[in-house]
Amino acid sequence: MVQQRKKRQVTLPCDAGTQVLGCVSHMSVFEATMLICFAASWPISIAKALKTKNVTGKSPLFLEILCLGYVCGIIHKVLYAPDWLTALYVLNLVMVCIDLGLYFKYAPPTNAPMKEE
Repeated sequence: MVQQRKKRQVTLPCDAGTQVLGCVSHMSVFEATMLICFAASWPISIAKALKTKNVTGKSPLFLEILCLGYVCGIIHKVLYAPDWLTALYVLNLVMVCIDLGLYFKYAPPTNAPMKEE
């Protein structure tokens, strides 16, 4: 007669911001706070650009790197730690893209080539 082995349940350690077999980490509170603070600041930047039509001091490279960071955050949340914070990542990404679009709309033209006489 073949003996059946009991299956052991493996409990994984908590990972920041994830839920694994009932384990909840408190890091998601800090992640949420960070994303909420960013979500509160982007509308201010967008409103200023719309009101003044001046984007002096903004860096398109910086905004593009932020977009890449938010896209990576969204991918991580979708694949490894899906929760409601994914919506905050998407919201922030949309606002950074709007800010980037305003930069290109209101940026002064680069030095135009000189006309030859």
